Amino acid sequence: MRPSDLVAKGWCKKSFALNCKGYQVQPESLEATSWCALGAVWYWKASEGISETLPLRTALWNKIKRKHRLLIGTLLDDQISYWNDHLTTKKEVIQVLKEVENEVLGEPLEV
Repeated sequence: MRPSDLVAKGWCKKSFALNCKGYQVQPESLEATSWCALGAVWYWKASEGISETLPLRTALWNKIKRKHRLLIGTLLDDQISYWNDHLTTKKEVIQVLKEVENEVLGEPLEV
Protein backbone atom coordinates (compact mmCIF):
# COMPACT_ATOMS: atom_id res chain seq x y z
CA MET A 1 0.00 0.00 0.00
CA ARG A 2 1.49 3.32 -1.09
CA PRO A 3 1.38 6.51 1.02
CA SER A 4 -1.44 8.00 -1.08
CA ASP A 5 -3.57 4.89 -0.40
CA LEU A 6 -3.13 5.36 3.35
CA VAL A 7 -4.09 9.03 3.26
CA ALA A 8 -7.14 8.11 1.16
CA LYS A 9 -8.20 5.80 4.03
CA GLY A 10 -7.69 8.54 6.62
CA TRP A 11 -5.83 11.85 6.88
CA CYS A 12 -4.74 13.77 9.95
CA LYS A 13 -2.91 16.95 10.86
CA LYS A 14 -0.37 17.74 13.60
CA SER A 15 0.37 14.04 14.21
CA PHE A 16 2.13 11.41 12.14
CA ALA A 17 -0.78 9.03 12.78
CA LEU A 18 -3.94 8.75 14.86
CA ASN A 19 -6.05 5.79 15.96
CA CYS A 20 -9.84 5.59 15.67
CA LYS A 21 -10.23 7.48 18.97
CA GLY A 22 -8.02 10.36 17.80
CA TYR A 23 -4.99 9.44 19.91
CA GLN A 24 -1.47 9.67 18.52
CA VAL A 25 0.11 6.37 17.55
CA GLN A 26 3.21 5.39 15.60
CA PRO A 27 2.60 5.51 11.84
CA GLU A 28 3.33 1.79 11.49
CA SER A 29 1.00 0.84 14.38
CA LEU A 30 -1.81 -1.58 13.58
CA GLU A 31 -4.06 0.83 15.50
CA ALA A 32 -3.40 3.72 13.07
CA THR A 33 -6.44 4.76 11.07
CA SER A 34 -5.26 8.13 9.70
CA TRP A 35 -1.89 9.52 8.66
CA CYS A 36 -0.34 12.84 7.67
CA ALA A 37 1.66 12.89 4.41
CA LEU A 38 4.92 12.19 6.21
CA GLY A 39 3.42 9.57 8.53
CA ALA A 40 2.12 7.73 5.46
CA VAL A 41 5.64 7.70 4.01
CA TRP A 42 7.03 6.31 7.29
CA TYR A 43 4.32 3.60 7.34
CA TRP A 44 5.14 2.68 3.75
CA LYS A 45 8.84 2.45 4.61
CA ALA A 46 8.18 0.09 7.54
CA SER A 47 5.58 -2.07 5.79
CA GLU A 48 7.58 -2.50 2.58
CA GLY A 49 10.97 -2.90 4.26
CA ILE A 50 12.32 0.16 2.44
CA SER A 51 15.66 1.32 3.80
CA GLU A 52 15.61 4.91 2.51
CA THR A 53 12.78 7.34 1.83
CA LEU A 54 14.85 10.44 1.05
CA PRO A 55 14.19 10.34 -2.73
CA LEU A 56 10.42 10.19 -2.14
CA ARG A 57 10.50 12.86 0.59
CA THR A 58 12.72 15.14 -1.52
CA ALA A 59 10.44 14.81 -4.56
CA LEU A 60 7.43 15.47 -2.34
CA TRP A 61 8.98 18.66 -0.95
CA ASN A 62 10.07 19.86 -4.41
CA LYS A 63 6.50 19.51 -5.69
CA ILE A 64 5.07 21.30 -2.64
CA LYS A 65 7.65 24.07 -2.90
CA ARG A 66 6.86 24.70 -6.59
CA LYS A 67 3.14 24.93 -5.85
CA HIS A 68 3.30 27.14 -2.77
CA ARG A 69 6.58 28.96 -3.49
CA LEU A 70 7.55 28.72 0.16
CA LEU A 71 10.61 27.82 2.16
CA ILE A 72 9.61 26.99 5.71
CA GLY A 73 11.87 25.74 8.46
CA THR A 74 15.23 24.20 7.90
CA LEU A 75 14.60 20.46 7.82
CA LEU A 76 12.95 18.62 4.95
CA ASP A 77 10.54 16.74 7.21
CA ASP A 78 9.57 19.94 9.06
CA GLN A 79 8.66 21.54 5.74
CA ILE A 80 6.50 18.62 4.64
CA SER A 81 4.76 18.58 8.02
CA TYR A 82 4.07 22.32 7.89
CA TRP A 83 2.48 21.94 4.45
CA ASN A 84 0.35 19.01 5.63
CA ASP A 85 -0.76 20.78 8.81
CA HIS A 86 -1.39 24.32 7.55
CA LEU A 87 -1.51 24.71 3.77
CA THR A 88 -3.39 21.85 2.18
CA THR A 89 -6.40 19.55 2.04
CA LYS A 90 -6.76 15.77 2.06
CA LYS A 91 -7.56 15.81 -1.65
CA GLU A 92 -4.37 17.72 -2.46
CA VAL A 93 -2.24 15.48 -0.22
CA ILE A 94 -3.51 12.40 -2.06
CA GLN A 95 -2.97 14.03 -5.47
CA VAL A 96 0.56 15.21 -4.69
CA LEU A 97 1.54 11.89 -3.11
CA LYS A 98 0.30 9.99 -6.18
CA GLU A 99 2.23 12.26 -8.54
CA VAL A 100 5.42 11.89 -6.51
CA GLU A 101 4.99 8.13 -6.10
CA ASN A 102 4.61 7.73 -9.86
CA GLU A 103 7.68 9.90 -10.52
CA VAL A 104 9.91 8.18 -7.96
CA LEU A 105 8.51 4.64 -7.78
CA GLY A 106 6.87 4.25 -11.19
CA GLU A 107 3.25 3.54 -11.96
CA PRO A 108 1.54 1.15 -9.54
CA LEU A 109 1.20 -2.43 -10.73
CA GLU A 110 -2.32 -3.60 -11.54
CA VAL A 111 -3.38 -6.49 -9.34
